[in-house]
Amino acid sequence: GKQEDFIKYMDALPKPSGRPTRAESSAADQAPGARRAPKGLGSYSGQSNRIQLSDIHSIPRNPARPADAAKLDWENVVRISHEAAHQLSFNTGILKQRMGYPMWLAEGLACNFEFTDADKPFGPLTHNLPPRADRLGQLFADGKIASLKSIVTMSPTAAREPDNKGPTYVQGWGLFRFLITERPKRLKAYLKDYAARSRPPAN
Repeated sequence: GKQEDFIKYMDALPKPSGRPTRAESSAADQAPGARRAPKGLGSYSGQSNRIQLSDIHSIPRNPARPADAAKLDWENVVRISHEAAHQLSFNTGILKQRMGYPMWLAEGLACNFEFTDADKPFGPLTHNLPPRADRLGQLFADGKIASLKSIVTMSPTAAREPDNKGPTYVQGWGLFRFLITERPKRLKAYLKDYAARSRPPAN
């Protein structure tokens, strides 16, 4: 497919409201054999196959600016869904442990299980889109969208840079959704080929 096909696809999607969840940690950070302390408000460890979550209600806040409790509840549920998608993607064999997947793929998959309305079905085959859809549209409008080639080939170190991490999550969401809905056979072939070429050495 061409980048123009991807742009047309994203332009046709309905526009949700809201904003991305905060303080994310990437499953792509789970390099083979690495042991890292949990980061942010949620993370999935490929080494332990466990999810770490913190209740966003517990974050100290300015009393003069009380938070919307219902919105915090929503953010908690979205974060649980995101991290559970990481865990299930490995436990069901969609992704393979210790493969060192690029951030756009690992996080793009998980971001596709975020949502705007917790009372409706969600996932990449629904129109219950996360606020990232708005963010992606804004990147397009501001001329700050990165080329697909740069997102797909970006090194893990570069993808974790503060200026790149947010946009990589957002564009990873859009690219994964495009592939799974418009090019599912190619996505399946890519995952199979990536696992074959990145297979860790036998013990």
